[in-house]
Amino acid sequence: MNSLQTAQKWFLKIVVFLLPLFFIPATSDFFEFNKLTLIVVGSLIAFLLWALASIKEDFKLHITPFDLPVLAFLAAVLASAFFATPNKMNAFVFPGTAMLIGGATLLYLLVVQTGESKEGEGDWGVLGSLIAGASVAAFIAFLGSMGVFGLLKFLNLPAWLIQGNFNTLGGLLPAVTFFIALLPVAIGKVLESGSKKHESRKNPLSIILNSLFLILLILGIAATTYHILPGKPTSPKILPISTGWSIALETLKREPLLGVGIGNFAEAFNRFRPVEFNSSDVWNLRFGVSSNWYLDIFTVAGVLGFVAFLWLVVTAVRLGRSGKLGESGNKNILYSLYSILILFALVPASLVLLFAFYVLLGLLARSTGKELRFQFTSQGFDKTPAEGVNILSGLFALLAIVGLIATIYFGRPVYAAEVHYKKALENVAKNDGLATYNNLRDVVRLNPRASHYRVTNSQINLALANSIAANVSKKAQEEKKEIAEQDRNNISQLIQQAIGEAKAAVALDPGISTSWANLAQIYRSVMGIAQGADQFAIAAFRQAIALEPTNPALRLNLGGIFYGAKDYEEAVKSFELAVAAKNDFANAHYNLAVTLRDQGKTARAAQELRAVLGLVSPGSQDYETVRKELEPLERKLQEEAAAQQAQQQKTQQGQGSAEPAEAQLQAPQPAPSPIVEPPIELPQDSEPPATITPTPTK
Repeated sequence: MNSLQTAQKWFLKIVVFLLPLFFIPATSDFFEFNKLTLIVVGSLIAFLLWALASIKEDFKLHITPFDLPVLAFLAAVLASAFFATPNKMNAFVFPGTAMLIGGATLLYLLVVQTGESKEGEGDWGVLGSLIAGASVAAFIAFLGSMGVFGLLKFLNLPAWLIQGNFNTLGGLLPAVTFFIALLPVAIGKVLESGSKKHESRKNPLSIILNSLFLILLILGIAATTYHILPGKPTSPKILPISTGWSIALETLKREPLLGVGIGNFAEAFNRFRPVEFNSSDVWNLRFGVSSNWYLDIFTVAGVLGFVAFLWLVVTAVRLGRSGKLGESGNKNILYSLYSILILFALVPASLVLLFAFYVLLGLLARSTGKELRFQFTSQGFDKTPAEGVNILSGLFALLAIVGLIATIYFGRPVYAAEVHYKKALENVAKNDGLATYNNLRDVVRLNPRASHYRVTNSQINLALANSIAANVSKKAQEEKKEIAEQDRNNISQLIQQAIGEAKAAVALDPGISTSWANLAQIYRSVMGIAQGADQFAIAAFRQAIALEPTNPALRLNLGGIFYGAKDYEEAVKSFELAVAAKNDFANAHYNLAVTLRDQGKTARAAQELRAVLGLVSPGSQDYETVRKELEPLERKLQEEAAAQQAQQQKTQQGQGSAEPAEAQLQAPQPAPSPIVEPPIELPQDSEPPATITPTPTK
C-alpha cells in the first residue's frame, strides 16, 4: 500500500469519525450547515486522494448490486433539484438535500472502493470510526441532557453550550435516531470481541473500548429519549402522518414525476395540506419536511425519486434474505440498515441518519459483488505506453479537482454570508441597529439567492424605519416643527429597501406563501407612513392566501386590514373564511364578533362571542373580557322584539375541544395612525410583483 492510499484511508476514517461531532458556532446554523460542508469537502478530498493513489497502478473498481440503485436515486434527486425546485439555493444549501445525497453517494462509493477487508480492518476501520464518533457524541448528549454543562457557568461558557439538552447532532430527534441506528453494530462489535473465534479476544483493550462505546451509546439513547417523550417541553413536533399522506397524494396528482422539488416541501405543505390539519395541536406550525422520509421523498422527488429509493430498499432486503452475507459482522451491519429503514418510516430523516445509512450501505456492499481491473495508459512520443500512468485514474483525479474548485468558488461566499448572518443576529440581540444593517447588507451581497436572508433584511429595514420615524416624530411634536427633510429621506429609503428586499424574497420563492405574507406585513406596517400601502397589502395577502388556502391566520390578517379601513363587508367575509378553515379558532370568532358588532349586527355578534366563551378557559382573562363584551349585546337583544329574542338561545356554545386552550384574543387592529406628516409617497415600483396562479386545491 503506497503512502497516498494510506492517507486516503485515514482521511476517510477521520471524516466518518468527526461528522457526528462536527459543528462550528460561527454560522447561524451550528450543526447541519457545517456537517453538510464537511461531507461535501471531505468526500471530494478523499475522492482525489483515491484517484491519485491509483494513478500509477491498475485501475480497480469494485462493482456491487447496490451501485445502480444508489446512482439512480442520486440522478432522480438531481433531476428534481434542477428541473422542479424554483430556488436552487434551497435544493443545494438550505436545507441542501441534493448536496447531501451527492456527498453521501460519493462517501458510499469511496467506502466500497477503499474499504479494507474484514481481516485488515480490525477495530479501527470505517465501521470502528463511525461507532467511536457516535459514542463520543452520545456521551456529550448525555452530559447535555443531564444539565452538566449548565453547572459550569463559572467557566464563562457560551450560552448555547450551557443551555439544556446540548448535543453535537443538531437536535434531540436526530441524536436519538442516530444512536439507535448504530446500536446493532455496536452490540455486534462487543459480541465479536468476546468471541473465541475473534482475534481481538487476545487484546483486552479492544474488548474494553467496544464495551465502553456500547455503554455510551445506551446512555445517549436513554438521556435523549427521555427528553423527547410526549408531554415533555422538548418533545419534537412532527407533521401528522395523515397530513403528510394527503400532501403526498395531492403532489402525485399535480407534480407526479419529479415532485415539487428537492428542498421545497414548504410549498407543498402550504398548497396541499388539508383543512383537517387545522384541528391538530400543531396547526400553527410550518413544516419543512414531511412526516417521514418516504413521504418526504415522494413529495419532493416524485415517483422517480421514490421508485429509485424503493429499488435500493428492495436490494438490501433481498441481499439480507439471500444468506450471502457470510460473516456475522456483515449481518450486524444489515440489522443497523434495517433499523434505519424502519426509522425512515417513523420520523423525518436527519442529515446524520442519512450519513450513517450511506456509510453502512457502503460497508455492506463491500462484502458483495466483484472487482474489475482496467489498464488504460497514456503513450509517449514514440507511441509506446507511458509506464505506470493510468488515464482513468487521471480523469477521476481531474474530476475531483474540478469539483473542489467549484465547491470553493461557489461555496466561499455562501459560507461567508452565513458568518455575517450570525453576526447580524447577535447584533439584533444587542440592539445594535447600525451593525445589524451593515452585516445584513453584506449577507445579501455575498448570497443574494437565499430568500430567508431577504426576509430578515426587509424586517430589519422596516424596524429601523419605524424607530427613526417614531423618534423624529416625537422630537418634531415637542419642538412644534415639521420633520426634517433629511429624516424623511432616510425613512423613505429604509421603507423602500424593506419593500425591495421583501419583493426580492417573493421573486426567489414565488410559490411560497410565507414570502408573500412577509411582503404583505411590510406594506401593512407602513400604512400609517406611506400612501397606497393598504392596497398593496391587500393584494399581497390575497396572493399568500391563494398559495395557502387553508391557513386561517392569513385570512385573519387580511380581515384586519379591511376592518381598519372600515370595510366591514369584506372584513366579515375574511373572518368567516378564517372560522370555516378552523372552527375552534377563538381569535377568528372574536374578530368576527367585533366586526359584526360595529356593523350593527348584534344577534350574530353575540352568537360569535358565545362561541368564543366555549373555546377559552373559564376564569381566564380572555374569558372575562369576552363575558363583559357580551353583556351589553345581550341587554340590547332583550330590548328587541320577542320573535328575535326567541332565536338568541344561550345554548349556542360553538364546538370547542374537550380541554379549551388558553387563547390570546385580539380585536381587529385599525391601520397605524400616521406618525409622519405628510405621509411618504411610495415610488411607482413599490407595488407587489405580478401574482402567480396556483393550481386549485380540492
